[in-house]
Amino acid sequence: MGYAAYLVSILGIATYMFHFWWHRGATGGVLWGISAACAIFCVYGGVISASHEEDKAKRGMAMAAAIVGGILLLGLTLTAIFLLVPAIG
Repeated sequence: MGYAAYLVSILGIATYMFHFWWHRGATGGVLWGISAACAIFCVYGGVISASHEEDKAKRGMAMAAAIVGGILLLGLTLTAIFLLVPAIG
């Protein structure tokens, strides 16, 4: 699961970047949701994999996925506050 979380973290970063380019309309909201799902999976999968993994390289990859997921969640929270809420209101 550590390798999958790492790959999903890359997908989460890509969808996070793309939601800035297509922020108008429903596309930005869909990309924001995909990025949020990827971030939650990265945090969960990274922490679970790191706690069960014996190999140091795989444990490092799992922890990197968890850290990237946390950073994505922080960035998504900030964009929700400053971009999505004013667009709704």
